Amino acid sequence: MLFPEVAIVAKAEQTIPDQIRAVFAHWKTLHPQSHPLVHGDLKEWQKIRDRLRDGYSVAQLCRAIDGMHKSEWHQGKNDRGKKYISLELAMRDAKHVEQFLEVMAGEEAKATRERTL
Repeated sequence: MLFPEVAIVAKAEQTIPDQIRAVFAHWKTLHPQSHPLVHGDLKEWQKIRDRLRDGYSVAQLCRAIDGMHKSEWHQGKNDRGKKYISLELAMRDAKHVEQFLEVMAGEEAKATRERTL
C-alpha cells in the first residue's frame, strides 16, 4: 500500500452514513485539518453518497483518494503549477473515481515491476 494502512472495513450491516464517515476518515488521514464537522449538508457527503449508490465500495473510494494523491498532475505538475486536490473532485462522478483508481493500479503495477528487478 502506498499510504499508511487505514482500517477500511465496510460491513454488510454498516449504514450509508457510517460508510460515508469511513471515507471522510480516510481523507482526514491525509488532510487532518479539513472538515472538522462531518455532516450530511456537505457537498462532499452528497458526492460520496452518490458514489456509494453507484456501487462503489468504501475501499474503492479510499483507493480513489489515494490515486488522486499519487497523480503528478493533480499534485501540481501541470501547466498552471497548481494542485487540484479536493475530496469533492475525487468523488465528483464515476469518471473521476475511475480515473483515480486507474492511477492507483498503475502505481501498484510500477511498484510490482520494481520489486521484481
